[in-house]
Amino acid sequence: LMFGDWVPDVWVQKWKAGGKKQLICQAEIFPILVSKATWRAELKHRSILWFIDNNSALSAVIRSFSPVIENYELLVLNARLDLQLQSLHWYSRVPSKSNLSDSASRLDFKELETFGFLRCEPQYESLMSIESGVVA
Repeated sequence: LMFGDWVPDVWVQKWKAGGKKQLICQAEIFPILVSKATWRAELKHRSILWFIDNNSALSAVIRSFSPVIENYELLVLNARLDLQLQSLHWYSRVPSKSNLSDSASRLDFKELETFGFLRCEPQYESLMSIESGVVA
């Protein structure tokens, strides 16, 4: 399974609210949350290897901490998802050119489709309910 999409404007505006202009780290953490929310049933009670191509995002998810409030808020959501999933997560650095999901993150799905990946719709609504504290 795969997905790729623009980050919803509600999230971009939330990250920009504090005056931030560079949102790379948030944009790198966000797909992890969307993946966990979208593929909850597939990921529950599994061991999962996550490939991240941004050192700041990698450090934040490994430590489950960031002094940047926008990142920290995403990490709180990540921790809530981890509690629900009861999965084992391992995060590792991978350069963009070696990252299998890089083309999908750029909204180019052809290569992954040739390998048999199926495109699915990201589940932003369930992520919003987790943010508001509603457990699904």
